[in-house]
Amino acid sequence: AIIIRGGGATTDLSCFDSYNLALNCAQFPLPVIAGIGHQRDVSILDMVAHTSVKTPTAAGEFLISAMTEAEEQVNDLSADLTNFVSGTLQSEERKLDLIRLRIRQASKTGFLNENNRIAHFLFKAKNLTRYRIHQENNKIHLIQTKIESHSPEFLAERGYTITTLNGKRVTSTEQVRPGDKVTTHLSYGKFDSEVII
Repeated sequence: AIIIRGGGATTDLSCFDSYNLALNCAQFPLPVIAGIGHQRDVSILDMVAHTSVKTPTAAGEFLISAMTEAEEQVNDLSADLTNFVSGTLQSEERKLDLIRLRIRQASKTGFLNENNRIAHFLFKAKNLTRYRIHQENNKIHLIQTKIESHSPEFLAERGYTITTLNGKRVTSTEQVRPGDKVTTHLSYGKFDSEVII
């Protein structure tokens, strides 16, 4: 913001000593440049302004100088940004080329590794299958042995007999009465008996 005056008597400067003007300038969100056109007297506005120059022409020159300096800074920043972006793009392009190369190498290596992994997995699966089959065969053999050791034929071969009454196995004397005809089954053959108890 700029406050300037085109010239006049010293008495015309009293309005620039206003409290309200000074308060508004001090609280204004933008820098205030004062160029009210006097050489000797200092007003309150000069004290609270961001920049105070003697004449409106000096205010214009100050603005032109500030704008020129700002333009140079913008140009410098633009050049720096352009150089930074260009360098970054080149760097990222080199990184992408390196990544592409690594991907191609990794694809070949990964294919070989995957083949080796599959072969190793198949080898382990075959061994595990053989081991499980062996275990299951052992279990089946053990079950067969238990079944055979509890079968009537196995017991009969070792001297045990089975007695039946009317085709039903007798396991207690309470199942028979004197005069009943029972059959005793041996390992080889059978014979009938009569209960006399």
